[in-house]
Amino acid sequence: MDTSNKVNKIFILSATVLMFTVSLGVFSFISYQRVAENKNSTITFSGEGTVSSTPNIAEFTFNISAERDELKEAREEVTKKVDDIYDYLLKEKKLDKKDVKTTSYDIRPNYDYVSDRGFGGSRRVFRGYEVSHTTSVKIKDIDDTSEIISAVSDKKPSYVSNLTFKIDEEEKKQLQDEAVAIAILNAKKRAKNIASSTNIKLGKIQSIYIEKNYNRNPQPFAFSTKTISAEFSADIQTSVGENDVTASVQITYRLR
Repeated sequence: MDTSNKVNKIFILSATVLMFTVSLGVFSFISYQRVAENKNSTITFSGEGTVSSTPNIAEFTFNISAERDELKEAREEVTKKVDDIYDYLLKEKKLDKKDVKTTSYDIRPNYDYVSDRGFGGSRRVFRGYEVSHTTSVKIKDIDDTSEIISAVSDKKPSYVSNLTFKIDEEEKKQLQDEAVAIAILNAKKRAKNIASSTNIKLGKIQSIYIEKNYNRNPQPFAFSTKTISAEFSADIQTSVGENDVTASVQITYRLR
């Protein structure tokens, strides 16, 4: 009887130890899983930054066109007018040659369609050759913009258009770096605030995604010298305004 009780006690003790060992193993496995999950978990925060600056360059285009019966006459007229404007821009205003460039040069025959009663339809009649020369101009001394546009318009181009004010590439890069720094700071502040309010423990930064944008504010400007007077063109006023350089970032943290 004593031997039987002794065996029962040993069996119960062994079973208890086994259950404790299994429980401990299960607990350790769950704890390990949670640690592993936290180690691989991430959270991402976004931030934006904007820097505004006054543009320091201006760009516009002008066109010279002529239509004549003979192609040679049309070409010579266009060339003479273009050379006159180029002399003003390059010699008098001393713009850099690379800032005054031809963007298109077109030659095309033009026709009129007149009714032909004999055949009950219409026929094509040659009207003349049209030559068109378009030039893009960059002005680095932005204070000269109104004066240059007035002078060019007084030389009777077909049109002057597409005036835009921009920030040059060197300054734009500096402004983009400033915008990125502000965006990163804002993202980190957001991460800190959310982590503080939710008891999330942030680890090391895993990755940063950066996107830069240059937003040129709309500056419409276009007129045809066929419809304005020289007196008006001499009083052209331009408004530069400000352009925005923006950046957005996404910062991904590991969770601890």
